Amino acid sequence: MSDQSRNAILLMILEEIKDQQITVTGVRDVILERNPQEVMRPADLRRWVNGQFVTLVRKGVMAKHPKTDSRRSFFTITGNIEKNAAKPKSHNESPPTPKAPKGSQSSSLHTLRDELEGHRLRALTELSEIDEYKRIIKQFPDLSAKTKVKFNTAIEENCKTLGRIKALEEILEYKAMNP
Repeated sequence: MSDQSRNAILLMILEEIKDQQITVTGVRDVILERNPQEVMRPADLRRWVNGQFVTLVRKGVMAKHPKTDSRRSFFTITGNIEKNAAKPKSHNESPPTPKAPKGSQSSSLHTLRDELEGHRLRALTELSEIDEYKRIIKQFPDLSAKTKVKFNTAIEENCKTLGRIKALEEILEYKAMNP
C-alpha cells in the first residue's frame, strides 16, 4: 500500500474517532483490520502511525496526553483534520497562483482564464481517474477495499477542482457583464 493511500485511510479513521481518546496501537489495529492486504509489519505500521501523530501534534491538529498509570499516551483531535492533516502533496493540487501587478486588470483576467483552462483539464483527468477506479473495482473485487479509498480521494479532488472552476467562471462572467 502506498503512503498516500495509507494517509487517506488514516485520515478517514481519525475523522470517525475524532471525539475519542486515540492511541497509536488502536489506530494501527483499525488499519490492519480494514486492510488485510497491508504489507507493513504491525511494528513498522505502529511506528509509521506514531510518526504521523507526531507530525499532527506539531501542526496543532492533535494533542498528546500522557497517561499517569503507564508509559503509553493517548491523543485527541484539536483541529480540523482535513484542512491541516499531514498528507503528501497531491499531483492534483493547484500550483501557487502568480500575482499580477496592481492595476493590471487585463493581466489579472488573462491569468484567471489560464487558471480556468488548467482546472478544466485537471477535472477531465480526474474524471478519467474516477472511471478507471470504477472499472478496477468491478473487474478486480479482491482489490476493492484499496481501490475504494483511492476512488473516494479522486472524487474529493474532483469536487474541489469543480468548485475552483465554478468560482473562476462566476468571477469572469461578472467581470464580462460589469467591465
